[in-house]
Amino acid sequence: MDEPYHHTPYPKPVRPVVMPGSEKYFQYQTLVHVVHGVTIGYRLTLKGVPDVETMPSTRDESLPEYSIRVTLGDHEVVLTVDEWGGRGEELDTWLRDWIGRVTLYRYLDAERDMPVAVLLGLSRELGIGADVLMTRAEKRAGWDPQGASDSE
Repeated sequence: MDEPYHHTPYPKPVRPVVMPGSEKYFQYQTLVHVVHGVTIGYRLTLKGVPDVETMPSTRDESLPEYSIRVTLGDHEVVLTVDEWGGRGEELDTWLRDWIGRVTLYRYLDAERDMPVAVLLGLSRELGIGADVLMTRAEKRAGWDPQGASDSE
């Protein structure tokens, strides 16, 4: 007896042909997918944070081929397949860390206002009083709160 699938009108499945250079393209697609996953999660999870923008090399010819630029405020990083290809999980972790670090430094450098909830969360996580964090941030930004109140 013939094999049961021979009586279907559909052709037998064929093995796909992998085109030369397609491996790099598929790594690029994974790179873009990871970056978008992290940045969309960042936008949805945290309210009041600065916009994080992405620009793939397919839409900006000034970028290296198979790359994507991530911009957060005045900070940006260009991620390439040559550097990150095949390292999706590692990229996910690195990008989350980079976004968190840039966001924190923007607060500490007084580039943007820090919501009280963020200040209290940082204080709790770091085990440092919110007043100590505020004093350190003021010194880092070169702002003298006593000098500011004297001039008013």
